[in-house]
Amino acid sequence: PPMSSDIPEWLAIVCFLSLLSAIIYCAGSWIFVYAFRVKPIVAMGQPEFLYNMCLGAILLPSSVLFFVVVALFNLDRIKTLMLTGDGTAANAKSQINVYCNLWVWLDYCGYATIYSALLCKIYRTKLITQDFRKGIKILPRHAMAPFVLTLLLVVGILIAWSATGPPKFSVITNAHDENKIDIQCRSE
Repeated sequence: PPMSSDIPEWLAIVCFLSLLSAIIYCAGSWIFVYAFRVKPIVAMGQPEFLYNMCLGAILLPSSVLFFVVVALFNLDRIKTLMLTGDGTAANAKSQINVYCNLWVWLDYCGYATIYSALLCKIYRTKLITQDFRKGIKILPRHAMAPFVLTLLLVVGILIAWSATGPPKFSVITNAHDENKIDIQCRSE
C-alpha cells in the first residue's frame, strides 16, 4: 500500500502501537490455547489447528509492521536520499527492498497459514463425520496434508517471484507539490 509523506507523526505512532498490540494479542491467544488445550471447550476447537491460525495471525501484522517502520519512521531519510541521489542512495534502497520482500513473504505466508489451517480443520471434520460409524479415529496429523501442500506451493511461488521480479521500493513524487512523495513496494 502506498504511504504519503504528509502523514502526521501521531498517526504513525498509533499505527505502530496498533500493530504491536495485534501481535501481542495473537501471541497471547497462542499461549491461551496452549495453556488450556486439555479443557473441553478448547479441545473441541482442535488446538493443533488453532496454533497454526495464531501463527498466521501473527505473520499478518508483522508483515505490515516492516512496511510501517520503513515508510513512516525513515520517511525523511528516504526523501533526502531519493531526491539528492548521492552515493548512499543505492545502498539504502537495496536495504529497503529487503523489507519490501519480507513484507510480501510474511503477508502471503500469513494468509496461506490461516486459510490452510481452516481448510484442514474442515477436512478433518469431514473425515470424522464420514468415518464415524466405522470406528476409525482421525487425528489432526491425518488431516495436515493440505496444509503442508498449500504452504509448499505458496513458498515455491514466492521463491519464483523473488527470483524473477521481486517487489521493490519506489518513490513517487507528487505532480502538484514536489516536496510531497508517496512510497510503495511494488513489482515491476
